[in-house]
Amino acid sequence: MRERDIPQLEVSLAIRLLRHRGWVSIEILADVLKEMDPQAGLGGFLDLLQVGSPLPLSAERSTLLVDRVRNQMRSLLSHGPDSRIDDGRLGRLALGKGWITSLMLESALLEQARLRRMGLRFRLGEVFVRLEHLTKRQVETLLEEQGALIKTCKSCRRVEKFSAQTCECGKPLFPGPTLGPVVTDRYLTAQTYS
Repeated sequence: MRERDIPQLEVSLAIRLLRHRGWVSIEILADVLKEMDPQAGLGGFLDLLQVGSPLPLSAERSTLLVDRVRNQMRSLLSHGPDSRIDDGRLGRLALGKGWITSLMLESALLEQARLRRMGLRFRLGEVFVRLEHLTKRQVETLLEEQGALIKTCKSCRRVEKFSAQTCECGKPLFPGPTLGPVVTDRYLTAQTYS
C-alpha cells in the first residue's frame, strides 16, 4: 500500500462504519464527499461531516469512529510484506535459543499458512502460543529482542515500540494487549489523531 493511499482508505473505512451503524445517512455522506479534498484524510472528513450534518456525531461516536479506523489501519498495515520478515526473524530467534525444534517451527509455519488460507491472519508468535510450542512470556521476550513488541499509553492511547519507556505526552507506556507486532502510530497519518 502506498502512503498516499492511506487518507482515502481511512475515509473509506469510516464511511463503512458510519453506514453499518446507521449514524449518518447516505445523502449526507454523498454531500460531504463532494466537498472534500481526496487527500484530507479522516480529520478533514470528520470536520466536514460535523459542519454539514444536521445531527453532528457526538464526541463519543467520533472517538469510537477514530479508534475503530485506527485499529483497522493498524491491522491492514501490520500484515504487509514486512510482517513475514518479522515472523522469519522470530522463528530464527526461537530456534537459536533452543526453545523450539525445526519440526516445531515447520508445524507452526504450516498452521499459519492453513489459517491464512481461511482468511485468518495470525502472527507466528500467536501460532506458537496456540500450538503450545512457546509460552506467551517467551514470545514477548523474542518480540522485545526484535524491537517489535508494542506498548501503549493509557492517557493519549498512542502506540509505540517496546523499547520506548515514556510516551511523547510524558506518561509511562504499558505493554500492549496483543502478542504480535503491531504498526505503531507513526505509520498512520496525522489526520487520524486530530
